[in-house]
Amino acid sequence: MINKIAINLIWILAAVIISCSGELNSMERETCAEEDSGSSQVSEIQAITIDSLTRVMEDLIDSSVVITGFVDHVCRHGGMKMNLVCPQDSISIHAVVPQGGERLNDSLNQKNITVRVVVREHRIDQAYLDQWELQLESEEDPHLDEYEHIRELRTELENTEKGYISEYWLELQEIIQ
Repeated sequence: MINKIAINLIWILAAVIISCSGELNSMERETCAEEDSGSSQVSEIQAITIDSLTRVMEDLIDSSVVITGFVDHVCRHGGMKMNLVCPQDSISIHAVVPQGGERLNDSLNQKNITVRVVVREHRIDQAYLDQWELQLESEEDPHLDEYEHIRELRTELENTEKGYISEYWLELQEIIQ
């Protein structure tokens, strides 16, 4: 167990060092110092970048993390979603306000921000795709592009060893800055 934690910390530290900016910000330096001080248990990761997060997401499902990223879109319809990106690498991930949360402010758009999030995973397997297809068949005016998307996902699913496709997203907990 301790070896797995140590290995994950090494990967996270490496990912932080190879971040969007290529430099460690002050919050990232504090985390590295905590890790180097011999602390064998780190409950949260401080201010990692989007690209660093995407490298270790599978290990952080249902964990709270602090990340930095650039907001390239805030949903105008409900204000409950935003897209965080690492522009240098074209890596993006959706962040969603939990049910009952407050609408996102449009002023976040086109800004670098730091947020506390919980990493979430949605697994797409054969049963999910079958259910989606049944739902489309029951609609009066099904969207043909959705059938095409289902076909693409089925092909991708055939090529995965896990038996499912993971789609990751972030549940917003707090906007720090």
